[in-house]
Amino acid sequence: MSETFDQAVVNEVSHIMRDRQTANDRFLLICERYGRDPLEEYERFGVKLYKDQKKDLWDARYKNIGYEAKFLTLASLPHRKLPLIPSFDEKGSPILDSAGRPIKQEQTSFARTNGSYTLELTASAKIGLPYGVMPRLLLTYLITEAIKNKSPMVDLGDTVKKFFDQIGLDHGGRSYLTIRSQAERLFNTAFLLRYDGIERKSGRIETIGNKYDMWWHGTDPTQATLYQNYVELSQDFYNEIKDNKFPIDMQIIKEIKDSSLALDIYKWLTFRAFNIPHETAIHWGTLAKQFGSSYSRVRAFRAEFIRQLEKVARHYKEVPLFVDARDPKHLILKPGKNLTSVKRLTSKKTP
Repeated sequence: MSETFDQAVVNEVSHIMRDRQTANDRFLLICERYGRDPLEEYERFGVKLYKDQKKDLWDARYKNIGYEAKFLTLASLPHRKLPLIPSFDEKGSPILDSAGRPIKQEQTSFARTNGSYTLELTASAKIGLPYGVMPRLLLTYLITEAIKNKSPMVDLGDTVKKFFDQIGLDHGGRSYLTIRSQAERLFNTAFLLRYDGIERKSGRIETIGNKYDMWWHGTDPTQATLYQNYVELSQDFYNEIKDNKFPIDMQIIKEIKDSSLALDIYKWLTFRAFNIPHETAIHWGTLAKQFGSSYSRVRAFRAEFIRQLEKVARHYKEVPLFVDARDPKHLILKPGKNLTSVKRLTSKKTP
């Protein structure tokens, strides 16, 4: 982007100051386009532009701004529960039940690669690895709350209804039971992010929560408990999200929340939109490794990726990125105005 953030604000916002609603929306979109933190830019730039009106800068749209961590876009979590595997004793012999059948357990490790980066997850066999939409939604919620409140302590209150409402989840018992299970899996999983380059090799292990206390009342998320629910993010994780975050639109998250792949695509495109100065071609096989596809054939992964990409494009109209999925070997990303042409480009039958 040849135009700086400050120039974009002056060019696109300053001349429409009388239309406060439009000015507010435009300012937030510019922050999103350049990967800026709206809270910080409000203090730095909002005072300069809005002066006495700065309290009116944020309208209802501000409530829809969330945050995501860069490293979570480099590779994805599992999309579905991994198959159970046989249990072995200390001597390496399979453990059998009373009927002589192998006792199976949860898989304890998962890895996905994106170029020189590898994300490895390690969990207890008694609890298992997080998977699907719920841990993704929970991570987004925790990161957003920590950034907005400038604290690693995320207070969930005496119910988890706030989380359900912000993500747009049904208060039904099924969703409640699923988030209970996935929260336990997520908070008991270690994340290893490894970089394996030619001249540099590095790695770090992080856990999401330093400690957590969550009280569950039957199957009703609106039922209050006697104690406050909270999650204290680990200091390493909190520092990581503070230093390497980018804004996302929580309204879009609500619209695509039923698909873990759509969630991953949206967050990845948002991050890439701020870091793509020229046309980039990414091999479909590379994307399959990055997004944790369970498809055995790259062609099948490409077809599903395109289907979810079209879903994202219906709601994501302001990203400065042009996506071309017609090439059977590569996904093409180019600096551009929006994703509105994705559906037309991808409407052809997948080879």
